[in-house]
Amino acid sequence: MGVLDDVVCNNDLFGDHKGETRRTQSLHPAFPGSTYEITPTGRLELLECTYEDRSDPQAPRWGPLAGMMTPVFTGQRSDVALHGWLEFPGFGCAKFTDGTLVAFEPEVGQSVERNQLPTIAVQSSASVLEGAINVAGGEPAEY
Repeated sequence: MGVLDDVVCNNDLFGDHKGETRRTQSLHPAFPGSTYEITPTGRLELLECTYEDRSDPQAPRWGPLAGMMTPVFTGQRSDVALHGWLEFPGFGCAKFTDGTLVAFEPEVGQSVERNQLPTIAVQSSASVLEGAINVAGGEPAEY
């Protein structure tokens, strides 16, 4: 099993999932565990970072190892110019053509809209709609 990269999905093709961070192994970065963004214009960009030692040398046992390679975003971005598919396990696949997102296909059973209401077919009959409305006294309502 390889290291997963994070991808922030900020394009409208992701529907209600826009803005969520998904993980993938489809990219082959220079440093595994990188963070990317699919921009609102559909470009895949690497969010560049440096690595700092933010470990606690006074921590007991293996504690000093935690935080030794903490990624710090520099504000720089690099366009990846991906041509092909980017797979998100359990979510779907994004298709890039000449570096631009052109399609998103959710996995089977996965919906792009998160809170979809169920579709209910309602049949109406004109005779039911034309009936008189009676109030508590049993007489037709007056308007």
